[in-house]
Amino acid sequence: MRRDAWQTKATEQLNSISDSARLEAELLLGHVLDVSRAHLMAYPEITLEHHQLTTLNQYLNQRLAGCPMAYILGTQDFYGLEFNVTQDTLIPRPETELLIDEVLTLTPEEYQGDILDLGTGSGAIACTLAHYRPKSQVTAVDFSASALAVAQQNGHQLGLPNLSWIQSDWFDQVTGKFDLIVSNPPYIIEDDPHLEALVYEPISALTAPKQGMEDLETIATQARQYFKETGGWLMMEHGYDQQEACIALLEGLGYTQVQDINDLNNQPRLIKGFWNGHQ
Repeated sequence: MRRDAWQTKATEQLNSISDSARLEAELLLGHVLDVSRAHLMAYPEITLEHHQLTTLNQYLNQRLAGCPMAYILGTQDFYGLEFNVTQDTLIPRPETELLIDEVLTLTPEEYQGDILDLGTGSGAIACTLAHYRPKSQVTAVDFSASALAVAQQNGHQLGLPNLSWIQSDWFDQVTGKFDLIVSNPPYIIEDDPHLEALVYEPISALTAPKQGMEDLETIATQARQYFKETGGWLMMEHGYDQQEACIALLEGLGYTQVQDINDLNNQPRLIKGFWNGHQ
């Protein structure tokens, strides 16, 4: 079968589940053939070998069954970097880039602070901050050994010497003090109907008890013991309907300069506050 014939067939099938059917078909082809999209367009007459066609159809069937492209391809772009992902980790999302924006706005390029990323997953946040703030020291934490292995692989492939790793249930195994603590913790309500669309991703990284607030509360409460004497910033991603609860949480715990920030879709997404180390 010619490459262009397979692409036409795949695009038609993918139209039923995707708004980017043609792009997804091209990405699958490029992944299996190990060529660029430009190469595919330049050589539409390429004939697919039997093993290539078999693999392509397997991937196509996975995608039609709802498996995210990132898990099929094994990679996902985030803030200009490429990350390996597996079903042990969440897929990095564009909304989370807001957290990176806020940190980079808050810190100068020569920033030499100590940063802690809790629940690092694929390492997208930790690696991105280590990349764009190379003089900082970033510590990445995750409870899952398999997720942490993916994060470590990403850190190694990106060539980031200013990263360290800890397997820990939030702060349990963490030592030291930090200038900045960030997290994208589980915050979805356990019976949220949106979970039906996320069946391929690790549920433990998505949901939390107490209407999705338990991990946010744990981090905000315990973080106060891990800031330096000069104080530090806490930033946490949260759900679209948790803005008021998160503001009340940080203000009630004694954080100052508390601010909640909307994402590009104008949805509440990020809570931040400053902990004065002298309190």
